[in-house]
Amino acid sequence: VTDIHVKSFNEGRGIMTFTVRNTGKNPSFMTRLEMEDVKRVFFASDNYFLLESNESKTIEMEFVVREDKPVSQFKLMVGGWNTKSVTKNVKL
Repeated sequence: VTDIHVKSFNEGRGIMTFTVRNTGKNPSFMTRLEMEDVKRVFFASDNYFLLESNESKTIEMEFVVREDKPVSQFKLMVGGWNTKSVTKNVKL
């Protein structure tokens, strides 16, 4: 996961983009996205997708954080059925 950019975040609603790259030798099946450590709802331009070896994909994600207190960051997890998960901290 690279090039994480939070385009906007206001009153619990945000838009971000990031790039997912498969650096492995095998395709990543059912590559999925998840926001961790916060109550949330999100819509991504793609989720549960195939990512060939050395292929990359830029994702745009709209999200709503549903916490009772202000949130300054969360964890973005990307993983596949046959690949290791990668987690990155996202600062808002």
